[in-house]
Amino acid sequence: MSFSLGDSFSHKHLPSLHSHLWIVISELTNSLEQVIIVNFTSCRDSGDIDQSCLLNKGEHPFLMHKTYVNYRDAQIPQICNLKKAEAAELITRKEPISKVLLAKILEGAKASPFLKFEFRKILEDQNLI
Repeated sequence: MSFSLGDSFSHKHLPSLHSHLWIVISELTNSLEQVIIVNFTSCRDSGDIDQSCLLNKGEHPFLMHKTYVNYRDAQIPQICNLKKAEAAELITRKEPISKVLLAKILEGAKASPFLKFEFRKILEDQNLI
């Protein structure tokens, strides 16, 4: 099973990913079979939060309190590595996000000053933002 736009997952331990819910926000890239992922981070976590996409409890079953989409920590893993982690039971799939929530997250990606330029370019090229 692949990782597609709107899919979500958590993980038990991946050195390159923090322990959060991760959301796929791009289509598969042409060259390296990668997808862009962002995570939901609690607003109570310390540090400067990105105000571009704030979420409330109930917008996804995983959300238990006010949360933000952490574009600063966006990643672009290869699908083969995600599949290996899933096969090793390091990744647990969660409920895909709704189309409404996906649209909100993509609008936030467009507005966020923290999303890396190369990720923004991929989303623009895929006509997602």
